[in-house]
Amino acid sequence: EKCKKPRKSKKSLSLQTWPRVLVLHVKRFSYTETRREKLDTLVTFPTEGLDLSPFASEDRRSVPAVYDLFATTDHLGASGAAGHYVAHRK
Repeated sequence: EKCKKPRKSKKSLSLQTWPRVLVLHVKRFSYTETRREKLDTLVTFPTEGLDLSPFASEDRRSVPAVYDLFATTDHLGASGAAGHYVAHRK
């Protein structure tokens, strides 16, 4: 049954095995029917020792899933319609 009005929701994901290299994409733009706007929400994360094991499936939580930041890509520009992407690496 559809309620026909917006509801707060939360996505979840659990992993069965951990990759050697993990690539994460963080949504940084908001889309409407007519525009794309850059989000200004601050995203913080550790550069070393990011432990993702609490997000594993129940039977895999004892397997280490610790990652160190290797690189980032930043969008420079005020909107999603214009700007440049710049990569930074260790």
